[in-house]
Amino acid sequence: MFTTTGYNRENLWLHCHDLAVLDALRSDQPHWPSYVWLTEALDTSARNGEAEALLEQADRVDGMSLFAVDGKTNESVIFECSASIYPGI
Repeated sequence: MFTTTGYNRENLWLHCHDLAVLDALRSDQPHWPSYVWLTEALDTSARNGEAEALLEQADRVDGMSLFAVDGKTNESVIFECSASIYPGI
């Protein structure tokens, strides 16, 4: 299992565990490994909603359990992400 954790200057904390992918990648979306997605999210997101928007913009080559916490509000969310879908819990 591969895990990645990051924290940015906006106090957004992201942590993911790689999972198997069970669905197909969408042909009209970019495809990023989870560690590339996490780096991009930390570089461009200030809160959970912005990280969630990035889940829609790019598919994941790896599935992932994504844990996100906005350190400014203590709002947290968990996403179980396949290649192209990401229901929040």
